[in-house]
Amino acid sequence: MSVQTISSEQLSKYPAWKEALERFRSALEADEFKYDSIIPHEWLYDAFGLKVPDDAMPWSKAKKIQLEYMAQFVRFREAVQLEDLLYLEAERSLGYRIVPPSEQTQKAMERASIEMKKVLMQAARTIGNIRTQELSDQQKRENMDARAKISSIAGLSKRIAAPF
Repeated sequence: MSVQTISSEQLSKYPAWKEALERFRSALEADEFKYDSIIPHEWLYDAFGLKVPDDAMPWSKAKKIQLEYMAQFVRFREAVQLEDLLYLEAERSLGYRIVPPSEQTQKAMERASIEMKKVLMQAARTIGNIRTQELSDQQKRENMDARAKISSIAGLSKRIAAPF
């Protein structure tokens, strides 16, 4: 029985986002990408080892590839942010922009504000749309307290995000 050896060039990193991360870092070092550069979706599909979905492709196959792309991208983006201290912002239909450090704080606060607003609206909707006639007096008090807390948090979040 013979043992086949594989060179390090033949091995690719798994999962694919790690390979893409290596390629991205090499592209940064080679100045292919800089602050404000757009990383095209096509580049990312290729870096993840995926075929770009097209109109000729069956819908189910295209959807499967898109889901795999997003799964890989989420991990890739997280690693870029945590390890390389770079923030990637979606640019509709183009790809992702490398946000300069001078804009990262503002972008983070804008994103946090949007996400907080969504969460608070959902909580207010859930707490506010209850069949209160079916609650005991104690449960009604708890519901009113919860409404007041959500309202207070919403007011605080508006003041926090106001300068941005």
